[in-house]
Amino acid sequence: MRLCTALQPPALVPIGWSARQLSRGDFFPDTGGYRERETDSRPINSSRHFPPNNGRKQRDKKTAQAFSIGPKKPSGDNSSAASALHNGLPCSGPTINNMAPHRGSPRTPDMTITAPSASAITPTPQTSTTPQQNALTPSLPDTLTNAIKQALEELPTHLTWSSSTSTTHEVLQVVGWGKNTKAIDAVATYFVGLLVSSITRALQIRAQVQDTLEDKLEILKSVESLAGSPSVPLSPKQKTDERNPWMAECLWHLCLNLSSKLPALHPHGQVVALDFPHIAAKDHGFDVIALYLKGNTLGISIVESKAYENNPNGAISDAVEFYRSVDQGTHDVRLRQTVSAFRESIPANLQGILSASLWKNIRTYLPNPHYNNTAAVDWTNQRHSFKTLKVGKSQILIMPHETSGFSTFFDAIGASMWQFAQSL
Repeated sequence: MRLCTALQPPALVPIGWSARQLSRGDFFPDTGGYRERETDSRPINSSRHFPPNNGRKQRDKKTAQAFSIGPKKPSGDNSSAASALHNGLPCSGPTINNMAPHRGSPRTPDMTITAPSASAITPTPQTSTTPQQNALTPSLPDTLTNAIKQALEELPTHLTWSSSTSTTHEVLQVVGWGKNTKAIDAVATYFVGLLVSSITRALQIRAQVQDTLEDKLEILKSVESLAGSPSVPLSPKQKTDERNPWMAECLWHLCLNLSSKLPALHPHGQVVALDFPHIAAKDHGFDVIALYLKGNTLGISIVESKAYENNPNGAISDAVEFYRSVDQGTHDVRLRQTVSAFRESIPANLQGILSASLWKNIRTYLPNPHYNNTAAVDWTNQRHSFKTLKVGKSQILIMPHETSGFSTFFDAIGASMWQFAQSL
């Protein structure tokens, strides 16, 4: 407050104001005794100049609102603390210092914002996109592994076989693959396992899938593309050119796998490894190759499967043509790759006796025609084409698969594959 002197006349005041009002400082009585002037930053030290519920309290209220940290959604604040507050997460919140207002030009208050620690934040539970699995329900890998093992236990109870000899070759006929529903289902389960690479070269059952909806859908899609489904059936041409040949290969992969339990199914020796069959029937390469042990010697068996419904003799002719190309060395590079892969799969005690070029010395040819029983064939008849091959009679074994209803057999396996894939 300024004192009036002779050299500094007092400011004009309204008529009727008393000297007592002027001496008290009540320059603006309409404000309750005080109104701040922008050019005057000096504090007035008398509390009587700050009546309650007026000037200073209003200013304090505005300041508090400016730095409010209540539940109101923060605007334009991307800090972790602001996000935590907005989401209802625990946070120490901002610490605001020096909140007392200053007259004159206002000073920005000091603010310290402490972000919540990682351990303090409890994430909101997310709704899974996959069905919640019951603790007692086996996982997808376990379900698939157990089903394949059960199929390998089931099939020997349905199979029978007979052998015979010709002047040019040996014959081993295995029947019972489509004997009943249990046999069909076991075959179909094994096929699904092959499709998702669940049978290793060393004949171990190890499901190469994860327990996810994505992998379950992948199995369904793979089965549907090869075997068809009720909503996406295969055309007759697809069945003849793709599905049936692929199933024929897989069936003899299964047959040679079972020879570890039934040695008569591969009389040339104990099968210790099997290469993978084709992913699709039109893929290049061998249908099935087996590595077998006889005494202290390893050899390979080369299966050439042909699904010719009404032409089993044509299947043999085509198989012989392929074996001639093997004799001529056409497939040496591919055979060397296969032998190299076998080396990584077999036990260490067998690796030392595995020759890098063993097929050049010890190999067995297994022509494998699949056909309908309406085409009668005497498999012991002499076949002169076999005499053109570089392996002897004892190393040629015809393994015919005669069906009583060619299309019905493969259709039943396809339907069972789809049902099994859905059950997963």
